[in-house]
Amino acid sequence: MSDRILTAVVASLVLVLLLLIYGIATLGSNTADSDRVLPERHHARIGQVVFRSEGGMTRINPAVACATRDACELVDRIAAEVKDGIQALGGAHPVHALETTEGKLQLQSALTAHVQQLVQRNTGNPSDIVTVFFDEIISTTVD
Repeated sequence: MSDRILTAVVASLVLVLLLLIYGIATLGSNTADSDRVLPERHHARIGQVVFRSEGGMTRINPAVACATRDACELVDRIAAEVKDGIQALGGAHPVHALETTEGKLQLQSALTAHVQQLVQRNTGNPSDIVTVFFDEIISTTVD
């Protein structure tokens, strides 16, 4: 009787293992076909921006992540205006604050709100602007 129980347990474990392997294999193959695909993101590069602020100078290479291609095309068309605004807003953020994560996040939040306002002013949808991020941020302090 115990041999039958042991055989049943082993057979059950083999079946569970086969189901797990099948599940893992089908999970990987269905990922591309899934309806839960992340939305496509588009990026608009602004170019290098240098601004002076309290304590020194900062250089960033901002890019704008957009939810739609049209929004990024609009950002490309108004890039000079965006760049001027970034220089003005950046000057309000002291260099020592940009050395911290919180300072960088505050600058990022301010720049994102600025780009959203410019997009809205130019008859675009501000919610299509996801965020402004930095490929690079280099600060030079002045003693």
